[in-house]
Amino acid sequence: MTPSSFKLPLAPPNTLGRRFQYAFLSLDPGKARLYPSAGYVEFGSTSDYVELVRRTVQRIARLIRAQGRRGSRASCRVISVTDVSIDCCSLDRGPRLYRAGSRGDYGLLRQLVSAITSASSRGDYGLLRSVDLNLCTRPGKRGEAIAWVHAAISYAVKVLQNNGPLGGKISDLPWLAKATLFSKARLAGPGTQPGLRTAGLTLDSLGTVLLGGAIAYAGAETIGERRETLEFYIIPDTVAEVYITLRDLMIGTGVLDSTLIRAARLAKTFPVSLEAAASLVLAVSIAERYGSLEQLSSAQLAEVEQLDKSALVVTVTPQQRPLVRSAVPLTTALYFQYNSRTLRLMLKVAQQLAQQVMADRELSGAADVVGVCINTLLLHVYSQDASHLAHCIRGLESIAVSLEDKGQYDLASSIYRLIGMLVHDIT
Repeated sequence: MTPSSFKLPLAPPNTLGRRFQYAFLSLDPGKARLYPSAGYVEFGSTSDYVELVRRTVQRIARLIRAQGRRGSRASCRVISVTDVSIDCCSLDRGPRLYRAGSRGDYGLLRQLVSAITSASSRGDYGLLRSVDLNLCTRPGKRGEAIAWVHAAISYAVKVLQNNGPLGGKISDLPWLAKATLFSKARLAGPGTQPGLRTAGLTLDSLGTVLLGGAIAYAGAETIGERRETLEFYIIPDTVAEVYITLRDLMIGTGVLDSTLIRAARLAKTFPVSLEAAASLVLAVSIAERYGSLEQLSSAQLAEVEQLDKSALVVTVTPQQRPLVRSAVPLTTALYFQYNSRTLRLMLKVAQQLAQQVMADRELSGAADVVGVCINTLLLHVYSQDASHLAHCIRGLESIAVSLEDKGQYDLASSIYRLIGMLVHDIT
């Protein structure tokens, strides 16, 4: 390591914390060299690191403006960061923080242990307060409250004021950062598997996890009769600039109504898998950004091809501790298989029908058919068996006739056009 270089310790492998850091680093992959097996990334200079932090804050600020968020009536601090001012009340709180491990959450013996152990035993809030990441806060029931994105901004401000990394040791990571992918390993408490402890991590490790989590977060949605909340994240496979392109396509104008959240609502309204719904909205987003497949230049085609399976949609159920519920690969297969107008119309029909079903429960059968069709789009790509789509088309024809009988001619007309496009695409 040269005197001016900087080594950033990475969160343990397979954790969301490591993937969040990959999201942060993907904003400019050329600024650092990744050593995943050794567990660190090396920047050529501390100024390169500071510049990447600066770019991350600017991106978060642009996202706030795109959403049109305004501060609440409560008095919040306005922080000047680089060339932007951020009203802390205007920030979405981002990923959930957890109180697991806080004193009072357990019996008397555990409370005693918590009282003499590190900040990690005081939950996420205690951890963030212990390292003074509270420059930016949000209104809470008991005064000012710390939230994930606010802590990320607080860290960034300190780095920019310091004009370099902060260094120092931390005792733990937030619970979400310790949640694991593709593994049953756990990071907290006695009995942790060797090699998965958070020892050796620094305040900069925590800060980049927070910044990367703010980038990867795609919003939350309630599902099911029990109104269970799911959080959605766009998680990169590795450090790559293409991840940021894919992330922007799936998050769109912001987490309040992201492209991915619209996909989740499709999966909530129709009998559709999240993978099929996400594939449909991604294909439509690609068409809106790049145009139809036949219009692509060779450079654009190469860029779109790189998007395929470069990230996962990870869903997390916030309980006492975060539970990773599913991890679904994002694929561009529908964009390459179908005419972009077909996909746009399929999405439009689904959205129109979703509104109609709320007013007329007799259309629930029609919603079932449209859900089957969306699933079938992806199934046909994988199997190349046209019989699946033939079944979908027959169902759509039945729906169109029923809608005409009800006098809903606009939606029926859209479905007839969709049928024609699907027939054209498979013949």
